[in-house]
Amino acid sequence: MVTLKDVISNVITNLKYDDQKEILNVLVHILTKIIENPTRAKFRSLKKDNKTFIHKLLRFEGSEDILRALSFEENYEKWYLPVSKDDTLSRNLNEIQNYIKDNSYNVFNNTNSIFENTNSSDYNNLKPPLNGNSNFVNVDKNEEVIQNDSGGLKLGGLSKRRLDKEKVELLNQNENKIKLIQEYSDKWIIQIKGAENTLYSNETFKMQFKFTEKYPIESPEVIFIGEPPVHPHIYSNGHICLSILYDHWSPVLSVNSICLSIISMLSSCTHKMKPMDDFLYCSAGSNVSPKNIRWMFHDDKI
Repeated sequence: MVTLKDVISNVITNLKYDDQKEILNVLVHILTKIIENPTRAKFRSLKKDNKTFIHKLLRFEGSEDILRALSFEENYEKWYLPVSKDDTLSRNLNEIQNYIKDNSYNVFNNTNSIFENTNSSDYNNLKPPLNGNSNFVNVDKNEEVIQNDSGGLKLGGLSKRRLDKEKVELLNQNENKIKLIQEYSDKWIIQIKGAENTLYSNETFKMQFKFTEKYPIESPEVIFIGEPPVHPHIYSNGHICLSILYDHWSPVLSVNSICLSIISMLSSCTHKMKPMDDFLYCSAGSNVSPKNIRWMFHDDKI
C-alpha cells in the first residue's frame, strides 16, 4: 500500500533541498490552516491560478498526487478538501511532521497565504478579539468570563490560535445554552444548559475541558465537575462515555460542537439513571483520566 510518505518522497527526492523544504512547508501550512479554521470554506480551497500556490507547490511534477493523497479533490478552477474527509487531517499532518523529523528538515510554517482571498460569512458578525491582559472580559452587560493564567501548561502555536478562535465563537453564541465561565491557560470551565422539553430542561451543569499542546490534533480531556447529570452514559465521577471524545475524535471538532453533542445526548435520554457499572467504575478509576480508559461504545440515545 502506497503511503502519504511514499508519495511525498517520490515527488521531492530529486529536487533541490530548498524546494523540498518549500513543499513540506506549504503542506504543513495548508493542513494547519484547515484545522485552525474548520468552519471557514476559504481555507479548504486552493485556486489553480493562484500564483503563490503554483510557485510553492503546483509547479512541481507529482504535486497533484500529493494533494490527492491528502484527500483533496479538484474541479476546473480549484483544489478543495471536502468536509467528509476531515477525519484524515490529523493523521496526514502527523505523517508529514514525522517525515520532516525523520529526514531532519528545518521547516518553518511561515508560508504566505495561498488560499482564496474571499470573505467567509462564518465569522463576519463576531465581536473583536478579547483582551488577554484583563482579568474579566465583558461579553455583555450581564455576563463575565473569568480569565486566570496562573499555573497550568502555557499553550502556544496551533493550540493557542485555535482556542482563541473558539473562544470568540463561544462568546458570540446567540443562545444561552453554552457559556465559557472560567478560563485557565490550559483549561476551560464550560456551563451547559439542558434543552427545553427534555428530562434536563433548564438544568445547568459544569464541564472541564483540559487541553494539551497537541490540541486540536489530540482531543481535550472533558469531564463534568460538581454534580454531573444523572445519565446512563455519564459516571458519578464526571467521566463521559461519548465516542467523539476518544476514538472518533477529529480536529475539526471544537469545544462548541462537543457541548452540542453532549446536550443532544442528554436530550435523547428517556429515563434518568446512572450507568450500570457506575459504582465499580468510579471505585477503580477515580484518579484516572477518561482518555486512558478503553471505552466500548454502543449508541448515544437512551
